[in-house]
Amino acid sequence: MQVVGQLVDVEWRSPHVILHLELEQTPESVQRWQVEIDSPQLLQSRGINRSAFNGLNVVAIILYPSMRQACTDDCHAYGLSLTEPRGNSYTLRRDISDWLTVLKRGN
Repeated sequence: MQVVGQLVDVEWRSPHVILHLELEQTPESVQRWQVEIDSPQLLQSRGINRSAFNGLNVVAIILYPSMRQACTDDCHAYGLSLTEPRGNSYTLRRDISDWLTVLKRGN
């Protein structure tokens, strides 16, 4: 699944970095997403540091929604990749191929 939204916060901490997105549903309604990605150490090993997220506003994220709870106003997901407005893409999980296989099967 892909969502496009406003990146409003990044929690750069172990064991996982958390991206906070807001998606405008209507002028009066916003859906909030907490997107879990790899640890700071794994991201840095791929050349992604905290400053990579500075200045990003609207981003597109391919994600796998959490099955633990229904997604209404507050949603949780595992981020797979992020594309920023300039077209640069970042892999957010080292095991992305496993997640993409699950998404393709529709599970």
